[in-house]
Amino acid sequence: MYIDILKLILPIVAMLLIGMAARKFNWFSPEGAQAFRTIIGKVMLPAVLLDAFIFADYSTDILIIGGMVLFWMLLALGIGYLVRGTMKTHGTYLPFLVTADEVGMLGYSLIGLLLGSGGIASLAMCDLGHTFFVFAIAVPLLQAVTGQKTSLKSVLMSIVQSYPFDAMMIGIILGLLGAGRFIDSNPAVGTVYHAMIDMISGPTTALILISLGYELAFRKEVMKSVIQAYLWRIVIMAGVGALCSFLIFRFVPYSKSLMTALLLLVTLPPSFSMAIFGDLGEEGEFISTTMSFGTLVSLVLYIPISVFVLA
Repeated sequence: MYIDILKLILPIVAMLLIGMAARKFNWFSPEGAQAFRTIIGKVMLPAVLLDAFIFADYSTDILIIGGMVLFWMLLALGIGYLVRGTMKTHGTYLPFLVTADEVGMLGYSLIGLLLGSGGIASLAMCDLGHTFFVFAIAVPLLQAVTGQKTSLKSVLMSIVQSYPFDAMMIGIILGLLGAGRFIDSNPAVGTVYHAMIDMISGPTTALILISLGYELAFRKEVMKSVIQAYLWRIVIMAGVGALCSFLIFRFVPYSKSLMTALLLLVTLPPSFSMAIFGDLGEEGEFISTTMSFGTLVSLVLYIPISVFVLA
């Protein structure tokens, strides 16, 4: 088992170190790192999601799981507002740091390493409610907090212009129309299709981890507040996650794949969408440091999740 865990963890660490080295030795510019993220967000990750939803098993389960995850994120956000007064500084953005996860840039890579396409499909069912929460609720609320103008039109545009969300919707439509069954029943079509998806999505994990390593940064001046905020995140996400997981498995048959996806939602860092869509001003340093710290915490907690999966 230890060798299996090392096989999962050490490649992740290696990719992060390559990203950190790329920044230190200027192997590529910040613009180059942004190009990585653009290709990942607009091509590779959508391909992974499209594939997962085309072959998803559609039933009431997906509505129950997606709905419960949406409730999870809303409840965590609400608790964040209740406890933000405990922060002597940087409390304004605490509610956004204790809810939502970086599923796209990190979650799919981690569960894919553990469980392959089956794990990605399970996380994608959770991400249906999660993505709606991020773009329809969290981002507009964050923009309102930061003084940016928001409207129903801007909310809808942010959802429609999200390539991963579009890929999910297209995948769901194709899956409901039977595209997955058609591909599986035609070996020639299936061979070509899977070859294309594998070629597009193959480097996704490595590029995501290199990009994350490039962005890792820790600012000593804000670390006390960062640690306090992250302790709140772990407590809130674990407590609400335990409740929602219990409710999910009251209606949906238990599976290790789905349980792993739910555990990842507890341990993943806050969604990077805050840094992308929010005009954070002076709080930007605190937010970016919290995300960097959370990425490392997530990778540490990935070890017991790996033990759970491999046991």
